[in-house]
Amino acid sequence: MFHKRHKLAEPNVPATWAEAGAWRAWEPPLNVVRGESRRQEALARYCGPLNHHGYLVPIGANLCREPDNPVDRNAIRVEIEDAHVGYIAEEIAAQMSPLLDKAKCGRFSVAGVIRGGAVDAPSLGLHLWLGRRITAGPIIVIDPSAQAHDNYAVRWRGPEDRPTAISTSGPQRDVAGVHTGGSAHGGRWRGIDQRDSFVTIRGAQEFLRSETDALERHFAYNLLEEALYKCRDTISGALEDFQTICEQHDQEMTDIRPALMSFFGRIPLLPTYRQMAIARSKAGDRVAAADWCRRGLDIYGDDALEIGPLEDLQKRLVKLTAR
Repeated sequence: MFHKRHKLAEPNVPATWAEAGAWRAWEPPLNVVRGESRRQEALARYCGPLNHHGYLVPIGANLCREPDNPVDRNAIRVEIEDAHVGYIAEEIAAQMSPLLDKAKCGRFSVAGVIRGGAVDAPSLGLHLWLGRRITAGPIIVIDPSAQAHDNYAVRWRGPEDRPTAISTSGPQRDVAGVHTGGSAHGGRWRGIDQRDSFVTIRGAQEFLRSETDALERHFAYNLLEEALYKCRDTISGALEDFQTICEQHDQEMTDIRPALMSFFGRIPLLPTYRQMAIARSKAGDRVAAADWCRRGLDIYGDDALEIGPLEDLQKRLVKLTAR
């Protein structure tokens, strides 16, 4: 199935492999984890609610040798953080376990991706790049035949094969979730306390003071904008702060847009432009509202992940510029 070398090697993926989207251009991962169907709750922690197109969540997986397993002495347990999510397929573990034992390696981490979570395919699974080490581990050179084997092959788009825009009739909201791409990204911004709007505002402001990564800033801006707009009638100056933050967010799109394209392959929902168009319309400033529609359409360009947000901005622009 794959060639083995009896020695440990240093990590061979960058620390930012997940955030930077490098994994999207890799060879297909392998479907070598078994038993995920009994551990859906553990996998679901890293995704979100069911949606129409599912999830692709890059994540590190720990491979832990279990020589005392009563069922299979070659067993290799798979964990995400401390959660048990499955085992390496028995026939693969039989080849890997002697390698791990000889190298005295009881545990190492590799790159993986959680897939599934769509309405019509709700089950979540974990696929692995066994040869892409996050921590020091054995060198595993995958035989090309494994990629095509029915038991292990995974359908995988190349970087040039981007998904087409999806027509959506559902709500566009869900700032931290599926439509904005937040669930798939799962970065440091998710550490911002989201218990209530007041706490979120303080946390997001503090986060943005020191964070430099474009995508981390993008999702923190999304949270901050949503929280400020919610509090526009209860916090003095919240609406003005909302508009200021939206302007700052828009100015950073020169860095954020290419980062979104690199990570997602297309541009997910950008709530900023729709909400600012609404806010300026309510304030009676049709010119500014139309300008925000145009800004949003320019950012999406021909790369929108969903058609719905484009159609919404286009319809608003027509109404705002009608004489």
